[in-house]
Amino acid sequence: MQYQIVTPQGDEQLERYFQFRWEVLNKPLHLPLGSERDAYDAYSQHRMVLDENDQIMAIGRLFISDSEEALIRHIAVNANYRKQGFGLMIMRSLEQAALSEGVQRIVLTARDQESMDFFTQAGYLPDGEPYYYKTTFFQQQMVKHLDEPCHFTRSAELCHKLYQEIYERIPLSEKIGIKLTRYDNELLETRLSLGGNANAYESMFAGSSYCQALLTAWSLLWLALEELNMDAEITLVDAQIQYRRPIQGECAAQAKRSQVVNMSESFNAGHSRTRFKIAVELYSSDHLVAEFEGLFLLRRLQCRRPEKVN
Repeated sequence: MQYQIVTPQGDEQLERYFQFRWEVLNKPLHLPLGSERDAYDAYSQHRMVLDENDQIMAIGRLFISDSEEALIRHIAVNANYRKQGFGLMIMRSLEQAALSEGVQRIVLTARDQESMDFFTQAGYLPDGEPYYYKTTFFQQQMVKHLDEPCHFTRSAELCHKLYQEIYERIPLSEKIGIKLTRYDNELLETRLSLGGNANAYESMFAGSSYCQALLTAWSLLWLALEELNMDAEITLVDAQIQYRRPIQGECAAQAKRSQVVNMSESFNAGHSRTRFKIAVELYSSDHLVAEFEGLFLLRRLQCRRPEKVN
């Protein structure tokens, strides 16, 4: 499936954007056509995901209220494309726009438990008690602080492309809410919040942290292949993880880039397959909480153009 994230342009595309907003969000609540628009639209940033047929898959809006705060509203996903990562793609695109403007925190409102679960996976936390709008619609304000910006000093463009890749090819990444926070010449780092991944003992599910470690290792290989302009299929052969202590807060998974610096040499002349072992360390509150090692088979598919992405 092919898709792209765009800013709606022109009267025709904007009309389709607002029509989609009404059909997905307002029509089910029996609100009239026109209720989907407000005075803030003209001063906001809008995003939508289009498929290969130019059909809308998801939309969202960002309004920057002042130098420190922004509001995200009207996140809507086509019913045929839900739980495939497109809602989180819109969120990440709007958050990146907010970061570029120096915004420190984002505020939004969830209107039911399902949307609360989605925003929790995206890293938002409830702010205050829930209430009912006009005694009918459930409302819960949620907040996310952006005071820990991502550090992509190496291949920043590819890092943003990676978000789309893992959400499309690995749907589980959306469910657990993994986010890429660092990629430089030293290491790749992902983070996973406890919210949405906590068990009955208020620590992180072992399955969630295992998936985070696996996705981190896979992402390191994917980025290395992209930088070499190689197309290769990445297959997990074997993996193991050793836990040192319960994870009772946000988890940071780190994989050293030195593990893939010789990737091009691993594809020897006449050989289209190679194996890589990738080690990942998981930290919480600066403590080493788990160690992961995965064995991956890389099967090269074809060569790309010779120039590299910087």
